[in-house]
Amino acid sequence: MLRLDRLSKDFRDAGALNQQINLYGFIDDHTFLTKTGDVGVLLEVQGLDYESLDSGSVDTYTKRLESAMRLFDDRCRLYQYLFKRNRQTIPHETYENAVVNAAIQTRIGYLESQADHLYSLTIYYAILFEGFRYHRKYLHSPVQAPARRPRSSKLDPFKLAVAGLLEQDPSTSAVVILRRLRPVGYEGGITLLRAYVSQLRTPVHPRRAFVRMEPAPGERFEID
Repeated sequence: MLRLDRLSKDFRDAGALNQQINLYGFIDDHTFLTKTGDVGVLLEVQGLDYESLDSGSVDTYTKRLESAMRLFDDRCRLYQYLFKRNRQTIPHETYENAVVNAAIQTRIGYLESQADHLYSLTIYYAILFEGFRYHRKYLHSPVQAPARRPRSSKLDPFKLAVAGLLEQDPSTSAVVILRRLRPVGYEGGITLLRAYVSQLRTPVHPRRAFVRMEPAPGERFEID
């Protein structure tokens, strides 16, 4: 007795694509993203009619497929899905030659009568690249804060004027500069002005340089 659960076992074990891949969305017709940041592509592979190929041709196609699979390292996952459909439209052409056309129509009629037992096989490969999720710099680095724009200061429109006053007299104090800026519209405080003046101010009394002299014994002497 044939049990139905045995027939559906392979189908249940295979599962659906959304059970294997946490799909987020498609970038284009072939490329998609997952919720964990992986990138994947979908490839459709048309099968070959191996019955019409000799052993050498079958071996050549097999080696080509093996070489293509070796391109994927351990960061990639490969999912294979096979679609088997019956009652598919059989492609054919018509010819001007009546004998050839009659033979083709006869053959097509026979194949259509056997459509329930004739199947077309299509293979889809879902190739998933998981390399991004294993980079430590992405896993362990903290989330970068959004870049902040530098805040404008009340002193910004008057910085050129402050620099000009210090260039005329480097000893000018912040209090004097504040008095000169008030009439032209400066509304900031003295603390902000002093901080900027300290950045621009050059030393009023530059330090003197001394040259150390070390004469040889007997060349010089000192008397107190």
